[in-house]
Amino acid sequence: MNSKKSAAALLQRIFLLGFVLIGTASISYGQVGKLLKSEINENEPKFLLRLDGKNSFIANTQVKIQGIQVGANFGKRLQLGVGYHTNRLGKSAPLAANSINEEVYLDYGSVFLEYLFFNKGRFTASYPLQMGIGDISSKITGESTGEHNFLMIYEAVMVVNYHPTKIFSIGTGLGYRVLLFGNRSFGLNFNSPIYSLKFNLNFEEILSKLNQTDLGGF
Repeated sequence: MNSKKSAAALLQRIFLLGFVLIGTASISYGQVGKLLKSEINENEPKFLLRLDGKNSFIANTQVKIQGIQVGANFGKRLQLGVGYHTNRLGKSAPLAANSINEEVYLDYGSVFLEYLFFNKGRFTASYPLQMGIGDISSKITGESTGEHNFLMIYEAVMVVNYHPTKIFSIGTGLGYRVLLFGNRSFGLNFNSPIYSLKFNLNFEEILSKLNQTDLGGF
């Protein structure tokens, strides 16, 4: 059992290191402030609303984190906003390997930044970063209260999208979640790879098409 845990921990460290190196190569952090300032000053903000679902693991149990994000688009390269995420809408994680009645939940608000660093042909790639604070709670089935801990969480993801038309795109995201604070009482592994499949609708383009008299634009 210990050898399996050690192997899993090693794989997670390798995955995290590789992802950080890729992200660092994609964005020069010395220029981030300059890029953000330029995008914000040169582009009028446009309203952004989207659902955000992702798959990850808590203590080797696969869970789905679901959320909603509200913010602004600045041109075609920068998105800023806030969000709320929880795993209460799907499968929860067991508090212990031998427990079927005790479960653990994540609930957190966040601020996010997403910067598009590649745009060629029908493909785009972006680097979303998210920092969240909230609550980790445990609950025994049938009871209304349980233990609570403050959490601080950091997520970095790389997203690649394919745009067959201007109306919609499909893509995939791969990244890593790190729990910075909040695991003092639970002793579980919340650090985990994150992966997702995405289907995006361009509502601005849809509204533009609907306002045209020539529906052949679709």
